[in-house]
Amino acid sequence: MANKVLLTAVGTGEVRSVPFVVYSIKDTKLPQRLSLVLEDRVSEQTGAEEVRLSNVECGLIKSNTAAYTEGLFKGFRRQGEDGRTFVVVEVFSDNIPKTDSLLQAQPF
Repeated sequence: MANKVLLTAVGTGEVRSVPFVVYSIKDTKLPQRLSLVLEDRVSEQTGAEEVRLSNVECGLIKSNTAAYTEGLFKGFRRQGEDGRTFVVVEVFSDNIPKTDSLLQAQPF
């Protein structure tokens, strides 16, 4: 069974995309930062244009509509030496403090 993983695309400096979901088909610990390859394809079910996001080594995969992917990764795509298109991503963290430290804070 595939697990959902929340990622954000990494731009220049501190620029990040909105979080998005991919599926993990391997039970491995992901590095904090990795890359996904973007491949154009046509949906076998609907015939619509899609973009598949994947990192085979890490076991990550997801397909989205071409329009959604274009909007999500505008300004985040990078061209590889082999001509393929990549996006640098990192595992999303919302930086919520641990519950124990919150219990030390004064309620209001």
